[in-house]
Amino acid sequence: MAKIKLENKTGIPELDAIIQSTSNSMQIDLSGANFGNFIPFTTGSMQLDIALKIGGFPLGRIIEVFGPPGSMKTSICLSAIGLKQQKRVSAGVLDQRDLIIDLEHSITENFLLGYGFDMTQTLWLRPGSAEEALEVIIQFIKSGKIDNIILDSVDAMQNEKQQRRA
Repeated sequence: MAKIKLENKTGIPELDAIIQSTSNSMQIDLSGANFGNFIPFTTGSMQLDIALKIGGFPLGRIIEVFGPPGSMKTSICLSAIGLKQQKRVSAGVLDQRDLIIDLEHSITENFLLGYGFDMTQTLWLRPGSAEEALEVIIQFIKSGKIDNIILDSVDAMQNEKQQRRA
């Protein structure tokens, strides 16, 4: 396994101080061999699953889908989670829910139904601020009953202070 030792060799005092405070010899694995064991689930697009090199999105990971406006980011996420929800429900796993945080207030029930969502298995919330959204996400994660979370979108996240200025 190819590992690189980071030691105080940057020559930049600020960076050396950060390295020194975390560890004298931090190791970073660049081999790719220690990526971890995970189970991928399909994105709903065979081309995207192939491009991701692992057969879809990795289960149990935070995934950020980014791109220019109108590039189907929300659609990709809804397609993937809608398919995953259908498989979970057909397997009889009914004690998990999918959480959709709609900060843009642009998702409709018909939109979700079009992606195959079962609304009895979906929690769909429209928080008023970034703080409220993150607080709700943390609470639901702690419950252990959330299978997937879609946060749409990071660009729309404004904290309460920013909203008061607007």
